[in-house]
Amino acid sequence: MKNSLLTKPQLQTISKSLLFQSIPPSSLELIFRDLTADIISYPDPTLIASEGEVCSGISLVLEGSVAVKKLHLSGKETTITELKPGDTFGEVIIFSDHKHFPSSLFSEKNTVILYISETAILRLCKLKPEFLKNLMGLLSNKVWMMSNKVRILSYDRLKQRVAMYLMDQYRMQGSPSINLPHNRQEMADYLGMPRPSLSRELQNLKDQGLIRYHKNHFTLLQPEKLEALIQ
Repeated sequence: MKNSLLTKPQLQTISKSLLFQSIPPSSLELIFRDLTADIISYPDPTLIASEGEVCSGISLVLEGSVAVKKLHLSGKETTITELKPGDTFGEVIIFSDHKHFPSSLFSEKNTVILYISETAILRLCKLKPEFLKNLMGLLSNKVWMMSNKVRILSYDRLKQRVAMYLMDQYRMQGSPSINLPHNRQEMADYLGMPRPSLSRELQNLKDQGLIRYHKNHFTLLQPEKLEALIQ
């Protein structure tokens, strides 16, 4: 179901997103009055886009969540990540020569997304320099993440991959007490290993007194020894 009226909570979500940060809700309301954009509601779990389908714009999750999945020929599904309110998809490929989604996207129950066409995005870049800056920053972050993933996967030993991931978070968050951005399955997929293998490596590091953790909160007890594992 499509409409074009944004609620105040939705405007707040948009203004807090990386794509529209620094643009106040009052300005966003004026922007979207003149800009062609669709608000699409998915009351039930639905396939939003299939792998290989052409991307024609950028979408931002307003409510609910969107699962990014890889569907294998065997019928197995692998969830790559889950997008929450404020997260976007399509921004990496919309201006690419290869505008096909690399994975399938599924909405969860009661999900709402904001869809902005390629034409509207180009217009936004002209109207709002801060939007262009945000878009460039978002793309730069995604490129860095992909490059970093390649760097991590270049290590054969699983323990090295886990140690590097934790040390990267340590450096980014500036503290030995860190909150991971991925759940266990997402982390396992990111590090290119089965989830049981990840759990085993984390337990080994814990048994060695290098880390302590509860759910997604980790404390690096001996960062220097974690760093040594990577060498």
